Amino acid sequence: MKLYFALFILCPLSLGLEWGTIGDSWDSGVAYSKDTELDGNKDSCLRFKDAYAAQMDVDRSWVQQGLGETKFTFAGCSGARLVDMYLGQSQINKLNRPDFAVMTVGGNNVGFFDVAANCLFQPYPLTDYGKPYHLDPNGEGLCKKALKATRNYIRDTGDGSLEAAFRATLDDIFKWANEERKLPHFHLYVTGYAHFFNADTTDCNTWTFQRIANYYSTVPFLVKELRAEINDLMEGLLAVYRNVINNYRPQGKDMHVQFVSITEGFQGGRFCEPGSTFEDQYYNNNVLFWNLQFVDKSGQAIAGRVIDMPGGGKSMLLPQEANDMLDQYGNITVSVPGQPTLQGWMLRPFHPKLLGHRVMKDKVIAQLKADKVPGVRV
Repeated sequence: MKLYFALFILCPLSLGLEWGTIGDSWDSGVAYSKDTELDGNKDSCLRFKDAYAAQMDVDRSWVQQGLGETKFTFAGCSGARLVDMYLGQSQINKLNRPDFAVMTVGGNNVGFFDVAANCLFQPYPLTDYGKPYHLDPNGEGLCKKALKATRNYIRDTGDGSLEAAFRATLDDIFKWANEERKLPHFHLYVTGYAHFFNADTTDCNTWTFQRIANYYSTVPFLVKELRAEINDLMEGLLAVYRNVINNYRPQGKDMHVQFVSITEGFQGGRFCEPGSTFEDQYYNNNVLFWNLQFVDKSGQAIAGRVIDMPGGGKSMLLPQEANDMLDQYGNITVSVPGQPTLQGWMLRPFHPKLLGHRVMKDKVIAQLKADKVPGVRV
């Protein structure tokens, strides 16, 4: 480590600092209108102008004074998987000679979209989702099947597991840094994801995020047990990353990998926090995650209408235009022709809002400073 600092000190500060980010939609953010696009929706990646990386690039207060030009490359892309970091989209190759990079990826590998769709939103009204979580002791419904598939993938340790895919990604990135780019030093920071729910409150037990009443399926309520299980799955992913990183030794001199936990910064800003109302789950900025909130073609946010259900339950009725759009395109992962970011409002649920990305920014900067990374103001 002493050599790492010595090499940098001997270099003129005018060389500046080069860094970048790679990853999925938790890195890129999810743009949902022309006003929220960062780069004109280049590569159809939905990069968000307020994503944590974009905030870091604008802030610069964390960069050491006296440096030359600071070069930032924003390579994260909505929908990316672990394989896209080096192969596939080859995001790491979009960085030139970085001093460090930040990576957030893996949620698409483990199937969190399927969990959200089948357990929470049930976006397709003609789909038979089967029994909801709280009425399905035998695991017959699509929700518990999705949870089981995600759990098995996270817990597996074989060749096709999350652990193997993550380790292979680290191997590829450090081979790139050491052999292809021949970097004198390189530090990779891997951020986790955050827990989505407070799993202890009871008000949410009779609330639902279901998109629309479904003829075939019983309403999926946000019961404590479901919230806890989704949080546990996220914690399982983070545990895999921590374990791999703690036992990983990058090839080459002055090559480093570090895990950055962000979930603590979201406490108090998750869904179902104490004292929050049902409406807060959609329209209160103190909730740091997006929900299924409609934005029309002009970029205007249009509120839904709260429906009081029998037995004290609550649901949110989306505007008719939103339901028409979802029915027309049939799949909330598709792009809308002629409106490249119009699908962003469909894709952004359970992704950080601006303030959530600020939490991520602050966590990453704090770790950079703690590690005394060259070029970072301590």
